[in-house]
Amino acid sequence: MKKSCGDETYEKFVVPCGNFSLKAQAVFAGGQTTAFSAEAALTKVTVPVNVDAIIFWFVHDAQKAALNITNYREAIDRAAQTLLREMIGSSMLASLLSERSATDELMRIEIGRKTSDWGISVKSVEIRDVAIPVALQDAMSRQAQAERGKQARVMLGSAEDAIAENSLRPP
Repeated sequence: MKKSCGDETYEKFVVPCGNFSLKAQAVFAGGQTTAFSAEAALTKVTVPVNVDAIIFWFVHDAQKAALNITNYREAIDRAAQTLLREMIGSSMLASLLSERSATDELMRIEIGRKTSDWGISVKSVEIRDVAIPVALQDAMSRQAQAERGKQARVMLGSAEDAIAENSLRPP
């Protein structure tokens, strides 16, 4: 039985529990979000990172959500968190930082595969933040500065060579 309350739609099921008792469960049928994170998860190159993400999902089959899993909200959170840790562990830090949209889409597909049997569809997954240790941030900053300095010296050397070459030409 579907019931609306304002903009929200619920489906209510009576679920048999044993031979004599009944349990009523309301399943919210609108779009929902679940925030999840992985703290101090190690990347493929053993760099610890903290990653925050959010999943946008909805119940496409309220009967499955009520019958196939005890607590679908908690199960979505655990499945997403576990997959996030697996993704971090198999990723290089650089790709984790630079290829977020590809990671988001892969996670959406994988979480959706796990949750479809529970009557849940995943609309999208978004990695909101990837935090790396401060010491590593400092080291990466120094490396980037050194690289910019090297490029500046190469450009200066090229300019000096061009000036020297022009000054040696007869007028």
